[in-house]
Amino acid sequence: MSDKNLDLRNELCPRAMIMTMSTIKTLAKGEVLCVQATDSTTKQSIPRLCERAGFTLVEMSEEDGVIRFCIRK
Repeated sequence: MSDKNLDLRNELCPRAMIMTMSTIKTLAKGEVLCVQATDSTTKQSIPRLCERAGFTLVEMSEEDGVIRFCIRK
């Protein structure tokens, strides 16, 4: 499902959000980035980032303390 994966486990915001944005910029329109994070603040910051930047949050799930986001550019 993803064109690129980004492992941000143990990274804290704002670094996790900045790294997500930097990686999305390298994708072509329509490609999907899947991010794994453990910082609970990403549950608010990454969806807001998607909304502000015009990206689509395709999936957001959490399992065993790992939050997974799939974002379509």
